[in-house]
Amino acid sequence: MAEKLPDIVIKNALLTAGKTDIEITDGFITRVGASAEKGVRCTLDGAGLSVEAGQIFFCRDSFSFNGEDLLFSGYSTVIFRQTAMSPPVSELFKTAMSAPLNFAVISACKRSELPYDDGTLSAAQADLIAGHIGSLEVGMAADIFFRDSNGRVEKIIKGGKLIFDRSLTDRHDIIYTMAGPLHSTFFTTRSAAEGYIGQKLRGERRITAIV
Repeated sequence: MAEKLPDIVIKNALLTAGKTDIEITDGFITRVGASAEKGVRCTLDGAGLSVEAGQIFFCRDSFSFNGEDLLFSGYSTVIFRQTAMSPPVSELFKTAMSAPLNFAVISACKRSELPYDDGTLSAAQADLIAGHIGSLEVGMAADIFFRDSNGRVEKIIKGGKLIFDRSLTDRHDIIYTMAGPLHSTFFTTRSAAEGYIGQKLRGERRITAIV
């Protein structure tokens, strides 16, 4: 079977270790290093811009959550820490779904205390999310931010799709038009992914079972 061609190649990506190329295929980083660029659908030149992976924002107060602000601060993922004062899990899901971000919910409840798997993770389980996002390595989700010398975000790739490019428009609301639902991920348990929660969110988010 022929090797699948990349959807996006970032040329001259400026990383801490120097310049390199990054290939993206089906929403994931598939190569970091010199790219052949053959048949690629889109090439982005990172010259003059630093390139970094999207980071995780830990949210304790869901009412202060602003997805657009997080994106333009370099965050691609929000993890809600559910407390006694938090809204129900279903409300936290709705809040997260309002922005093109990956998300998960941490709960202190023991699984034995729940009538069904509500899709939440323990703090230890949530640590495993770092194996999927947060660095520019092969196999990681392609959530990538380009910054100018002043630290301003110039381009955003979310789940392998270019959803913002300041060279084309300054309008931040374009991210909600360009970011399809499957370019963001809901991190959960396998039983929740295969059960009711997974069925309800399928088609609304990419679902990744991490435990």
